[in-house]
Amino acid sequence: MKYKRYWAIIITLMFIASCGINGDLKKTAKSRKQALENTQSQIDSALNKYTEWKKSSEYDRFERYDKTYSWAKQFDEALLEVESARTVWTEIEQILDNNNPKEEGKLNQKIRQINSRFVLALKKSREPNRQIGVLRQLMEDAPKYINAADKQVSEMKTIISDIRPIVDKAVADSKSFGWNKEKDISNRFGQLEGIYNTAADMLNGAKAQHNSDDPDYAVIATNLDIVQKKFPELKQADTHLRKLLGELNRSYTKRLIDMKYVYAVTPGRTSWANYYEYPSETDYEYRPQQVDEATFKYFSQKTGDIANGLQRVRLYIEESMWYKLNINVIERLPRGDDSAVFWISSTDIEYYHRYLVIENGTEKESGWEEVDEDDFAANINNLGMDIVSKPYGLYASEVIEDAAPPGMAYVGNKKYGNWEKDSSGGSFWAFYGRYAFLNAMLGGHRYYYNDWNHWNRNYRGRAPYYGKNADGSTIYGTSGSTVRSNSQYRSSTFSRQGGIKSAPANVRSAAGSVRGRGPGSRGK
Repeated sequence: MKYKRYWAIIITLMFIASCGINGDLKKTAKSRKQALENTQSQIDSALNKYTEWKKSSEYDRFERYDKTYSWAKQFDEALLEVESARTVWTEIEQILDNNNPKEEGKLNQKIRQINSRFVLALKKSREPNRQIGVLRQLMEDAPKYINAADKQVSEMKTIISDIRPIVDKAVADSKSFGWNKEKDISNRFGQLEGIYNTAADMLNGAKAQHNSDDPDYAVIATNLDIVQKKFPELKQADTHLRKLLGELNRSYTKRLIDMKYVYAVTPGRTSWANYYEYPSETDYEYRPQQVDEATFKYFSQKTGDIANGLQRVRLYIEESMWYKLNINVIERLPRGDDSAVFWISSTDIEYYHRYLVIENGTEKESGWEEVDEDDFAANINNLGMDIVSKPYGLYASEVIEDAAPPGMAYVGNKKYGNWEKDSSGGSFWAFYGRYAFLNAMLGGHRYYYNDWNHWNRNYRGRAPYYGKNADGSTIYGTSGSTVRSNSQYRSSTFSRQGGIKSAPANVRSAAGSVRGRGPGSRGK
């Protein structure tokens, strides 16, 4: 009995140990002890190097900079970080001793803390010797480094000169076409000039120090470091500004010109060899079959098997429905299988759009592009509308993605046309000849100022806008008068499916409730 009790205790302890902190996490945590000692060793080495150098005759030239940089203080701060890391290590040891998996989150946090202490400690300890090295290089050959900075500043000046005409043209276009981007463009260009001016000032300051009777190499080092950092900053800012200015000169429209939905039923088969006592089953999924709505509804409500047998097929569904599935019972049938049941793998509705894409004045119709159910539903009322509009004078981030009447987003932009008066004195928008197609589908309908102003103030970039006729009916979109009176849309696929008069309310619900169905009962 005594030995059994000992074994029970051993097994219990082994079980507790196996339920402790994750092994890989333990390993990482324990390795922090060696990392701590390595960090201490590296700092001691850097400090010893500095201490020995301070005893040398060369130190006399650097003594003034010791006060500037406070090298001893930097080492003290590094050592304080190490002491802080030791405190964290003590906490890590306690968690490891507890070996409680509930403390894994806390252990991860402590590992991150101690690692950050290591990084900061090493950074502080390396700075004195790095700064001494930089000062030594400048004392030996300052012109070499000043000339390198001079080349960078010269290249920065060229960058400013090259982009200035592009900026000037963008500002002029903005004024001419009413884009209201002058201030934004000027501010962005001003930021580039500010980066260049800072670098130029720092370079001039470095040159002045070097040419003085008593050069301050710490000032030279700081100034040249700023130049070195401003150089890539300006190049990056230049690339970004060029991209933005290029976006102002891109016009893009995506108009929804047709929609369709396709009902699909995918049959499945499970087959086996009946002469085996314990046969293995093989599932096979047929190609999806496009069907009409009635057939789709019929199969979307079916569960379990729809037929069984191979030589003589026994149907559990209407014979007419079976033939609509075009099932070849022996298609890719495994060799030796002599029995099978058939079922419905899935019923799906696939959704498609066709677009008229207008880019920089060039029109192109897309083919059928599959869209997801949510996108189809979101645009069910937007046939004939611009579902994406990016006129000249807007940045890409300002693209309008709320459905707008065709060409409405381009009204008021003098790049595309101007306001004119009709015989009654009403203001309407007249597109220039090359942009007349933007609202050609309206069949002579004009955008009057009040209508456009209402959209611009209340709907632009906020919500789809369908407008209202005098009788309260909508003007634009799937049910709008402009679409109903247009032969192109009356003959569209969506119209032939009955969508223009009344978009089917069951399109979304039918798809949402029938996906993901698998084999049925498979009785043999």
